[in-house]
Amino acid sequence: MKKRWLQILCWILIFALMVPTAGYSAGAENTEPVESAPVESETPVEEETPTEGDDGETDLFAPEEGEGSSGDTGDAGEGSEDGGIDLFAPEEGEEGSEDTGDGSENSGDGSEDTGDGSEDSGTDLFAPEEGEEETPAEPEPILGDTLVRIGIYYGTAGKDSVELNLTVGDGYYFGYYDTDNDNAFVILDSTTANKINVKSQSGTMVVYSASSGNELYRHDMDYGTQLGILPYSDSGEKTQTKCGYYYYGGFRFERIAAYDNTMTVVNMVPLDDYTKGVVPYEMSPSWHEEALKVQAVCARSFALSHKGKHRKTFSFDLCDSDCCQVYRGVYTKSYAEAVERAVEATAGMVLMYDGEYCDAVYSSSNGGASESAKNVWGKEVAYLQGIFDPYEELIRDRITKYEWTVTFTAKELQTKLKESGYTSCGLIREVKTTLSDTGNVIVLTFVDENDKSYSVYNGTKCRTFLSLRSIRYSVSGDDGTEINDGTVLVNGSESLDLEQGAVVLSGDGSFTYITGGYMLTAEGTEEISTTASNRAEGATFTFTGTGWGHNVGMSQYGALSMAELGYTYEEILQFYYTGVEIVPC
Repeated sequence: MKKRWLQILCWILIFALMVPTAGYSAGAENTEPVESAPVESETPVEEETPTEGDDGETDLFAPEEGEGSSGDTGDAGEGSEDGGIDLFAPEEGEEGSEDTGDGSENSGDGSEDTGDGSEDSGTDLFAPEEGEEETPAEPEPILGDTLVRIGIYYGTAGKDSVELNLTVGDGYYFGYYDTDNDNAFVILDSTTANKINVKSQSGTMVVYSASSGNELYRHDMDYGTQLGILPYSDSGEKTQTKCGYYYYGGFRFERIAAYDNTMTVVNMVPLDDYTKGVVPYEMSPSWHEEALKVQAVCARSFALSHKGKHRKTFSFDLCDSDCCQVYRGVYTKSYAEAVERAVEATAGMVLMYDGEYCDAVYSSSNGGASESAKNVWGKEVAYLQGIFDPYEELIRDRITKYEWTVTFTAKELQTKLKESGYTSCGLIREVKTTLSDTGNVIVLTFVDENDKSYSVYNGTKCRTFLSLRSIRYSVSGDDGTEINDGTVLVNGSESLDLEQGAVVLSGDGSFTYITGGYMLTAEGTEEISTTASNRAEGATFTFTGTGWGHNVGMSQYGALSMAELGYTYEEILQFYYTGVEIVPC
């Protein structure tokens, strides 16, 4: 018996020295060995005696000579070539708890497994019970992609109830997005329903089946104020969900007290899928694909440089309107494949300057020259400089309202200035412009009848003050202030048409012009006046210009023209954005 135990201890030491440690994970829990699938053969293969390999190590796990597989009875192995001992067999004459006394090694049915002749004796503990649905596998957290949070219903447009209709996919996960872990989705429950209703009620948010009306999930506010819903697909196909428009990605719902506890609905979407929903709404999808690539890089760069723009008020990054970029989710109309190709061909590519994402602003057309950010918005941006643009001119006949004209009367301009706070402004008699180095208007000045000046500074206001289409324009006028027709108004309505104006003749023959005062009439004393403003009300000022937009950064029509001339998207971007790098984000 002692000899037997000494042999056991020796083999334990041998195992400790020879078993490799690689592949074992310290602290790993519930790690199961991976078993190779059994190889079935019509002709049994005779077991070979283990031999030493080139490295001199013995295969400790191969069956010994004369020892069968787990289903064979075999002997105790004492006659094996390497002298191996079955450490778990009972000693001679000693009864084991599973030994029937018939000389077999196991429970008496002639096998080490469950008796059904299979090689694997274990039970699959994780298989679903009979009649029980298998729970869909949890998705990998979306950490490789950059998620952007796009507000689609918010503020006064928030919702009490929202319907989600899964058109591509197999169901939804319920849980929340972990903001401390790159917005990874944490799953708390799931459903295979395709159409669901999300409602704000009872101090929380509840999900119902749209078909049966049954409650599917009630959000526990202990997990935070934001309910996350992530569509899934068993096949791995990209999901599409209708929520007004069709969207990729998942959704986040949050009750906002400031808006009567209506829900703010946010589309949680990977950056490139977001870009696919911007490009066809900011640029015509029928345009040259190189121009679409330019738009994709600009849209992606703009999104990253403005990420968090609406975080303080609504806890999302960007809205879906032209306040940020127009976004309408999945695009399925004409030229959808062209948009897909353009975005995928530039996947992840962005503009950077001095290690930061570029605010890649753009406008429809610049009319012949772009403008610096400093002259338009008052802030110097190194890569947003004014440049002369010869490319729009080549396709000007294809640009809607490329040339435009707007006319205002002197009275209309006076009214506009008064509405803007210049309440003492008189009738406008002159309009002046100050131009930048590239010929765009950066100061707009109005001079009234009293020679008082009112100026509008920076390119934005020079355009928006009068709702003009661009800042590239000139002004001409029919100025009535030089006319002196001697008109005298009596009580502001009746007039006297005098060649030299109204005069008072004295007894010595001298006379004096009347510029104001009173006149004696049959009805008594009446107030009279003669001013330039009365003569200038009919004066008009005409604004004539080209282009449409703020004139900063890329011209979309200019990019189209360059693409048609054979320029690459990189060359186009580097023309409009000074000194930028085009790199993956």
